[in-house]
Amino acid sequence: MLQSFFFWRKPRVEVHNEQLPTPCDNSKKAKINIGAGAFSAAGWTNLDFPSEWYSSRQTAEFIPFDIRKDALPFANSSITLAYCSHVIEHIEEEYIRSLFADVYRVLRPKGVFRVICPDAEALYMATKHYPQYWSWRDAWFQGKWRDPQTPHPKPLDYLVREIATPRCKQYIKRMSVFPDDILKDAFETMAMDEFLNFIVHKLQFRPEAPGDHIQWYSFEKLSVALQQAGFTVIRSGFGGSVHPEMQDVTIFDTKSPMLSLYVDAIKK
Repeated sequence: MLQSFFFWRKPRVEVHNEQLPTPCDNSKKAKINIGAGAFSAAGWTNLDFPSEWYSSRQTAEFIPFDIRKDALPFANSSITLAYCSHVIEHIEEEYIRSLFADVYRVLRPKGVFRVICPDAEALYMATKHYPQYWSWRDAWFQGKWRDPQTPHPKPLDYLVREIATPRCKQYIKRMSVFPDDILKDAFETMAMDEFLNFIVHKLQFRPEAPGDHIQWYSFEKLSVALQQAGFTVIRSGFGGSVHPEMQDVTIFDTKSPMLSLYVDAIKK
């Protein structure tokens, strides 16, 4: 029943086809990158959220696309490959589940949808057992997003920044933050899923801060969401897509491999 619900959802806004590639022009839309940024590859169509935040990275032509409002502007079973790297952690889960169902709709049978996002389970376990892991993230806490009036970050601050950015107390665009003692107690007493849900609770996408992370995914959680959309799910790795075209790491899988979860979803 869940699969049917997600698959048959109606678009949340009207799609104006005259602003999009001609539906019959399959050569221009057989492969899509959702949340593409600076991505550019022959035969691929980029979709992205127009934003001042990302404007310096959006150097390639793209179709304006808001995951929270828009349906994919492509016909059923018209796409061979879909790619989505470090996007789903920025959007509320309900919209991501709808996106997965829509990608399933537009993919051809045996089409591949590659999804990459922060590996929340790995990040949680590193924080708990080997917090030195976070040394690679020091530059962010020393850069323009850091409020200089805030204290030096502790290991839990690194995890919160990666999973629930608006709750990071060093972040200049922070919203409500947890006192250190409450955060520490929750981390020590809650199971992983419970803790991660606790820190993202009620976070919402903010158009003025689209780079914020507001949702988390482990392999299990991501796999369930994709399976409910109808996909067969395969856990992958850096440069390890089941489809040869997406194995080229000079083009694909270039974003943050040190923290990433890689999954290939295949339309049945």
